[in-house]
Amino acid sequence: LRTSPADSQYRLRGDAYFSAADPVSGLFILSSEARYRSIVDADAVVWVGTGEQHGDVMVATVRAREPHGYGEAKLGRMLVTSGGLRPVQLDGGDVIGRAPWGTSIEAFGGAPVAPEFQTKEFDWAVGGRAAQRIGKYGTVGVGYLQLRQYGALTFEELGVDATATPFQWLDAAFTSSID
Repeated sequence: LRTSPADSQYRLRGDAYFSAADPVSGLFILSSEARYRSIVDADAVVWVGTGEQHGDVMVATVRAREPHGYGEAKLGRMLVTSGGLRPVQLDGGDVIGRAPWGTSIEAFGGAPVAPEFQTKEFDWAVGGRAAQRIGKYGTVGVGYLQLRQYGALTFEELGVDATATPFQWLDAAFTSSID
């Protein structure tokens, strides 16, 4: 197996944004990529905090992708945005499978993020989405999200989404949810 130097590169980038105005705050973004066949990468976003408030990790994920685009898996702290469902910040995992004919299935789950990693027992969220690509012109999907606190159901949501690209220069999207 021969690889070119470009196939085995590692990249690391850090960006920092700080505000000196009172109160002092900042954001540090760390992004890395292991470019072995472009299948593994990692990202992190850390809020530095202020004098009275502690910083916290906003996103820290490792993602592995199937080289032909048929699937991917993410682990870590992430913001899951899946179709018509509301975004959820989780410490957990997200798996997506894609078929060549345009069907995709996504499943995610984990513990909802609490400030400074103070999770409560039996707090968790699970959900998923199924979607179908319609030619080159759009997709339709349906998703489900369930949140629990102390093991008891606190929130359920059903989301529907659709996108259309009738022309190269025009995109349209629709999302709706019932909770």
